[in-house]
Amino acid sequence: MRKIPCALFRGGTSKGVVFRAEDLPPAGDERDRVLLRLMGSPDLRQIDGLGGANSLTSKVAVLSRSEREDADLDYDLGQVLLDRPEVAWNGTCGNLASAAGLFALEEGLVRSRAPATTVRLYSLNVRQCIHVTVPVTEGRPVCEGDFRIPGVPFPGSRIVVEFCDPVGGITGSMLPTGQVRERVILPDGRVFDVSVVDAGLPMVFLLAENLGLRGDELPGEIEARPEILETLETVRKVLCGRIAEHTGMTSMLTAPDVPKIGFFARSAAYRTAEGKIVEADEVDFLGRAASMQKMHRAYMVSGAVCTAAAAVIPGTVVNELLGTFPEGSQKVLRLGQPYGAMNLHITEENGRIAKIGVERSARRLMDGHVYVPEDGKGGGEPCLR
Repeated sequence: MRKIPCALFRGGTSKGVVFRAEDLPPAGDERDRVLLRLMGSPDLRQIDGLGGANSLTSKVAVLSRSEREDADLDYDLGQVLLDRPEVAWNGTCGNLASAAGLFALEEGLVRSRAPATTVRLYSLNVRQCIHVTVPVTEGRPVCEGDFRIPGVPFPGSRIVVEFCDPVGGITGSMLPTGQVRERVILPDGRVFDVSVVDAGLPMVFLLAENLGLRGDELPGEIEARPEILETLETVRKVLCGRIAEHTGMTSMLTAPDVPKIGFFARSAAYRTAEGKIVEADEVDFLGRAASMQKMHRAYMVSGAVCTAAAAVIPGTVVNELLGTFPEGSQKVLRLGQPYGAMNLHITEENGRIAKIGVERSARRLMDGHVYVPEDGKGGGEPCLR
């Protein structure tokens, strides 16, 4: 058995395994085979690996020293698929970035300085810098505290994740279809007005009412209606084709993880997944997002970054939903997601989006070694039901 050092982390509302690059094969097919085997994929239960049988808990982060002057570490995020033998490296994860920053300080990869240290990650997936600021006391990073985020039942310390110059990281364009707003007409005649924005990652935005929804539905309610998921995926694939046509990125035609897709509605009171009531004046708008053809249980950070960008770009469906913004270079938007309000911090400089930040918490769950058969292969048939 191959013995590989690793650490299991909860970062924001995601969970994943963090590695040092030198402990894995170089990026490529062999690394993917090893990661699939150690996570237990393909298998919807991931019973023979470290995966959590959910797209939010089937992630890996690989860290290495960066040669860039503006970064301390290179951060490579792999989404390990459950239903087929594939690791997707197309997008990034801001939730797990909070774990990567904490790992870097706990492992001494970056020196800790009180009262807080910013770890500068360079995301290899989206080719942009992510700054993770972690509180530090007596030379050690702090993960315990009383700060809470929606979707995590226990408190921790406040970790700030900021995407720097987030626009166009994957496709090279803020508007990867060339349009701020466009129309999708399905074969059955249904019409959807959508916007596609690339900031943090590409994401498709549409209105809940176009789907016949209120916008406050919980993920389980949506997944109980497979026709909604099918419609979302159909619309997403149409936009994949338009992105490929406009940018020349033919890989978008088959990418399972990007663009993400979400639907939005005006502010309204709603009940969270934990049964709490969020009043209409506690949020600025409602949002639900899908990832890997399933509804996200909370809201992905990289998708939140893109949502914040879409909110301030004139003419997008999100911007028109929200209406007029107050003047100033600093803006805070309160997104009503399934577990409550998520604050999105937007910094604009000279007419451009300079940073978008989200508050997270993270902690190490365990560490040690994961054991993988030397051939990297399993002996049985995967369970996909």
